[in-house]
Amino acid sequence: MWRDLAGTDDRITRGNGDLRVGWGAGVWVGWQSADSGKLRLSISGDVRRENLGGHSWQLEAAPMFVPSDSLTVAVSVIAERRNGWVIWTGGSELGSYASKQLTTSLEANWFPALRHELRAKFQWLGLDAAGRTAYTVAGGPDPVPLPEPAEDFSLSQLGLQIRYRYELAPLSDLFVVYERGGAFFEESLSHGMHYLWSEAVDGTTADRFLFKLRYRF
Repeated sequence: MWRDLAGTDDRITRGNGDLRVGWGAGVWVGWQSADSGKLRLSISGDVRRENLGGHSWQLEAAPMFVPSDSLTVAVSVIAERRNGWVIWTGGSELGSYASKQLTTSLEANWFPALRHELRAKFQWLGLDAAGRTAYTVAGGPDPVPLPEPAEDFSLSQLGLQIRYRYELAPLSDLFVVYERGGAFFEESLSHGMHYLWSEAVDGTTADRFLFKLRYRF
């Protein structure tokens, strides 16, 4: 369990004024299986009070599969709901949001034979934020509500990298890498996670193969 004292925060507005915040508090629980065996698992969660009011929660599950010494597969899934998330929106203004966020990752490492190495990593983040109250701190650290609410927005990002490495000799390697990236951002509208995933897949920002030879003479 932890507690944040009430006070003044000079970081949120990025130099555009101080913000007076109330007390925040939360409780965290977690469990982890033994660090051995083919299947390993850790689970955690927390519930907390936001500094300007509202409550949030987060759940995380991270299973790992280790079928042999040459192969490991790790997965992480984090789900978060925030009711009172405060972020800087520009100038001396801030916004309070009710947000949903899903973060997933998958990482695999395989060593099929001597000198051969194959690694893959995938990450995706989907964020849907519904605007609530907009504030200004132009007149001092106490947040003053504005007439118009904060604007909704949605964000989605994904990244994939697959890397093969072959050791030609000590300190000499051949790398073959595939990279894929995707991103989506939209204001004024909020969307579901399925829509955010589809838009990130379609909004390709990188799609390429890379070759690298490192040789020691």
